[in-house]
Amino acid sequence: MARDDVFLVRHDSWPAVGESTAERAVINRLGAQVVTDFWTQLSLGGWTYHVQVGALSTAVAGTAALTALIGVGVVDNNAGYVTIPISAEMHIATYSTATLFLSMLEADMAKKRYSSGGTAVTPRNLRSDTPRTFNGAAYNNTGTLVLAAASAAPHTVELARGVGSEDAQPATTFTDRGPHFRWSVKSNGEPVYLVDAGSIVLHHGSTTATDTMYGNIQIAQVDKAMVD
Repeated sequence: MARDDVFLVRHDSWPAVGESTAERAVINRLGAQVVTDFWTQLSLGGWTYHVQVGALSTAVAGTAALTALIGVGVVDNNAGYVTIPISAEMHIATYSTATLFLSMLEADMAKKRYSSGGTAVTPRNLRSDTPRTFNGAAYNNTGTLVLAAASAAPHTVELARGVGSEDAQPATTFTDRGPHFRWSVKSNGEPVYLVDAGSIVLHHGSTTATDTMYGNIQIAQVDKAMVD
């Protein structure tokens, strides 16, 4: 009788399997099935992107106060696609005399938020051979990044918030000891899926003087047909 194995040990060799090709599932020598987690699979498939907010020695300005109408970074998703926020990070570059720093990552589930200003940023595919490109647009706050008004509740979702010191920081003596704000879907709750028009917005501001910052937003994008 012919064997009909559904698993194959692949401990040392990982042969490339072509699209639409039948193949057995992979197990290791302990007999455990090898399963790639969802986020790694998105990256391997070329579905993930990086958006830089500030680069090298050029920081971007925060806002004088946290506002829905100005952001430090925004990613707009086009109709026909699904964008999933994966992570975001923000470091303060210069404090000046600013106090009470606030950062917030927002997902607007109902509309594109970019309005005017800022600088266009090309989302970089996290596979160096760039098997696909992002369908939408991204901007950072090099120049004033003006946003459209947020969608009415409950369509705008606050994914995470960071709160900094209320004390004015001496600009010449303070040392940044890590990111002021960091969020990751892997450790901070359920993923959000922006289906058709929608936006991911990174906000940062302070109550007195305007500070400057660096950051990034990482996202995945797939065709809408993959989730319908």
